[in-house]
Amino acid sequence: MISKNQSSTVVKIASFDKIRYENQKKDQKKKAKSSQIKEIRLSPNTGDHDINTRVRKAKKFIEDGDKIRVTVIMKGRENIYSQKAFEIVEKFAKLVGREVEKPIQKMGNRVIGNLK
Repeated sequence: MISKNQSSTVVKIASFDKIRYENQKKDQKKKAKSSQIKEIRLSPNTGDHDINTRVRKAKKFIEDGDKIRVTVIMKGRENIYSQKAFEIVEKFAKLVGREVEKPIQKMGNRVIGNLK
């Protein structure tokens, strides 16, 4: 049993190499920031002001080291004008100042483009 009033120091004996190895592992975890994919959703009828707002948000994501996926969602009869959705993705990429990583894809009622 240890008495509470005792004023003795407690010393932990450890290997310096082990401590150094653990600190190196912690430093590596701090440096390895995984980039996330942030998705920005638009529609064919999105106005210019709303697009410019999303462009500013996208630039902040890029500064943080994230990648961006632009998705244009079409509903109902908007699917007829899928070419307009492709143009919106290309326009968005130009406004952000990035290129589209892969060819723009149409998947169902969505048109998706990943920016570099």
